[in-house]
Amino acid sequence: MLPIYVCDDDKRQVEFIAKIINDIIIEENRQSELYIICASQDPEEILHCLYKNQKQSIYFLDIDLGNGKMNGLELGKKIRSMDPRGYIIIVTIHSEMTLITYKCKIEAMDFIDKEQPLMMPIAIKECLLHALELSYIDRTVKESGTICFQGKQIYELNEIILIEARQNRPGRINIVTMSNTADLAGALSDIILRLGDKFCQCHKSYIINLMHVKGIDKGYALMDNGIKVPISFRRKKLTERMFREYLANI
Repeated sequence: MLPIYVCDDDKRQVEFIAKIINDIIIEENRQSELYIICASQDPEEILHCLYKNQKQSIYFLDIDLGNGKMNGLELGKKIRSMDPRGYIIIVTIHSEMTLITYKCKIEAMDFIDKEQPLMMPIAIKECLLHALELSYIDRTVKESGTICFQGKQIYELNEIILIEARQNRPGRINIVTMSNTADLAGALSDIILRLGDKFCQCHKSYIINLMHVKGIDKGYALMDNGIKVPISFRRKKLTERMFREYLANI
């Protein structure tokens, strides 16, 4: 099941969004797949609940939380550090701040305009169903141990060492495996959502397979094929935590 979080400084807006979500869950008969775990005006309450229930979730966040503690962008960054594969949807009247969310590396799935309340149920439904589709793909990947690119290129997850965004060719990636390197179409932001928990996006241009990491040293992941993959400062703590958790579970 995918838990859902709602955070807005306006109590009426929290209740409005929560009602839309519950209506959609019933209408689409998704009670076994979706549920609201926390709907609050307080971002700290959201984080506290997430800390106790750390799993991939869906988040509907306002940008301006108006409480002086943190805004929605700051909350989104904290959520992303705890739930790197979560689905964040920004619900706001500040459409002009869309670009800022990208600069903050929140990697939002979508943006919903509060100033069009009649359209909100449609937009929220699309987000919920899309998140379910992506989570289904994620589960399928974990169960099968493979991932398919471009509808035909199938790779064993254990064979993938790293995936690199091509700097000189936007929209193209290099998949480095134990036996070869392939140039394919794709975007890391989409691919990371389809991979299991043994994969970590350690840099805006790199996804690494923790199974092939020999160690982390001086801002680099040392891969077992001899490649040193840079780890960005923003993703350093996440990468180190995921690597520790991987080692603890093998």
